[in-house]
Amino acid sequence: MGLNNHERNLVSESIIKFADGHDLNCIPNDEIITQFNNLHAMCAAQVSHNKDGRSRDLSSLTSKALWCCFPYSIPIYDTFAERSLFVLTRLMQREPPVDGAKYERFTAMWFALYREVEEQINRRLNEEYPYSVRVFDKILWIIGQPDYGLIPYGAEGGGM
Repeated sequence: MGLNNHERNLVSESIIKFADGHDLNCIPNDEIITQFNNLHAMCAAQVSHNKDGRSRDLSSLTSKALWCCFPYSIPIYDTFAERSLFVLTRLMQREPPVDGAKYERFTAMWFALYREVEEQINRRLNEEYPYSVRVFDKILWIIGQPDYGLIPYGAEGGGM
């Protein structure tokens, strides 16, 4: 991410402070954006701007830290998952949201598609793995990789 050790430590402390101030594990969907924004602001206050003077994009870091706090509820943002969501949303003949900040648009697409597959994911998991949201994240991440489909399944280095 381009953070120095001092910034990493400050961000880590911010995440721990955030986690210590919350009842962890589950969060209502209508609170996700608020909590994301709160944690993002705490982390962003600890890091310097990019060389071009813009704020660093801490969306992925923030969503991953938030998922550690609320593992049953939080979609993890990354560009691979975002790429998948845009494609799948269009394939389902839906328009991607244009209003809101990046993570807000991402979660709107994510939850719209997740509701379509949640039952099947949970049935397949057979209660062996409690984090169905993470399974969906992994599916999106795999599909969104730039080299998806180029390496034959099962080939050296191509397995999961």
